[in-house]
Amino acid sequence: MPDLTKKQAVFFALLASVVALLGFCLVVGYQPEPEKTLLNVGGHLLNARIADSPTELRKGLSGIRDLNESEGMLFLIPEGMKPVFHMKDVKMPLDIAFLDENGVILDIKEANLSDKKTFFSPPEGTLYTIEVRQGWFEKQGIKRGDIVSPGFSLLSLKEKTL
Repeated sequence: MPDLTKKQAVFFALLASVVALLGFCLVVGYQPEPEKTLLNVGGHLLNARIADSPTELRKGLSGIRDLNESEGMLFLIPEGMKPVFHMKDVKMPLDIAFLDENGVILDIKEANLSDKKTFFSPPEGTLYTIEVRQGWFEKQGIKRGDIVSPGFSLLSLKEKTL
């Protein structure tokens, strides 16, 4: 076998490193950071990650240790899907708001860390869900009947991402 030149040896070492990194990403299930949008929730701004793929919808905020004060996740629920929310692998207490097709808040539930075996089912007519740090809605004075608007139709956002 002929000796490798220094250039060839560096190339093969680099190639082996890239292959190892790709393999690691596949093993640990690397997922890119979800897309984000800015929401107006009852007159208060919320920077929300968008969960619209089956993987993002299933994972939600699982594994996230903390959220900034005005940060959360917006779930775009596919038509006909009846999701159930739970606190499995969630590291902080949350509030969950259920919204209809017009962005009207139908209900808000508190989800505590002790609720690992509790399932939260959205009310009939829910097309969107927002999860935030527990107490955020109350602190902002946001309640059932308030409106969430991103400055454009939630429905158009949903159609764009599906």
